[in-house]
Amino acid sequence: MAKVGQMVTLTDGLSGEDEIAFTVKSVKQVKSANDFNQPEKGKVFIGVEITIKVVKGEALMTGNEISLIGPDNEKYNAEPLTVGIKNGFEWTTLKNGQQRTGVIVFQAPKSAAGKGAKIEVNSFWGDSPSAYYAL
Repeated sequence: MAKVGQMVTLTDGLSGEDEIAFTVKSVKQVKSANDFNQPEKGKVFIGVEITIKVVKGEALMTGNEISLIGPDNEKYNAEPLTVGIKNGFEWTTLKNGQQRTGVIVFQAPKSAAGKGAKIEVNSFWGDSPSAYYAL
């Protein structure tokens, strides 16, 4: 279980032996950049700012590797970029030494990012969670 701001390095990627470093930089409520994309009633947009760096090899990153798990263990998946958030995380293939920072957005009750919540980092190619960040 990592803390926000801490780097976690996982072995995975396109070859299965690539090294990918994740750093969750912040978790906070964010607003849409336009009036057309608003959260459903009773929910907010929660933005997770993350830096993903390929230490060794190559990796396809979509933002779907990250999930928000509320204190009640309800799991929330990333919203598409159509929510209109500034600096939204976009799909990318990163090669050795490259990194990308962006905001991955979740639509959830405000309490989903409160005490007892966590960010789950999944292996893109694997079936089980690889790391967690405590909020």
